[in-house]
Amino acid sequence: MKKLAIIGSVALLLIMIVVALRHPHSTGVAAVQATNLVVTFVAFTNGAAGQQALFYFTNATPRSLHFQIVSLDYRTGSGWNSAPETRGNRLVGSLGSGMGFRWPVDVDATNTAWRLRISCVEQAKGVPGVVDRGKEVVNKVKTGNPTHIFSGRRYEIVSSGTER
Repeated sequence: MKKLAIIGSVALLLIMIVVALRHPHSTGVAAVQATNLVVTFVAFTNGAAGQQALFYFTNATPRSLHFQIVSLDYRTGSGWNSAPETRGNRLVGSLGSGMGFRWPVDVDATNTAWRLRISCVEQAKGVPGVVDRGKEVVNKVKTGNPTHIFSGRRYEIVSSGTER
């Protein structure tokens, strides 16, 4: 039992060193960059089920993140309302740093302004991030399945709207 504890401690220390070396802290002035998931309206298009609004998702953070579309909203004379939930407007996923993709969302009309509200959580950094990466390794050894833990900064964003 004591031998297993020593091996585990050494393995955790090695993981912490590797993570620290992979994410060095920069010195000097940091470049200005976006710090959130960015979701932009691209265009309206026709899909198999009818009209769609096409949005582009870009992870502008230095970390992987997990996101979930909270709602698809449309503008009315009195403000923004949420459209009924569908398979296409309740996307949940993960996105690596600097990665992006297009996502079509079914809409009722193209003469109405549409937007997405998205909830995000990033992978933790620092000691909490090292602990999470250690948990991921342990889980992979136990189950054989890779997992990703997102316990860092949480925030919600609103996409650019379809009104241009």
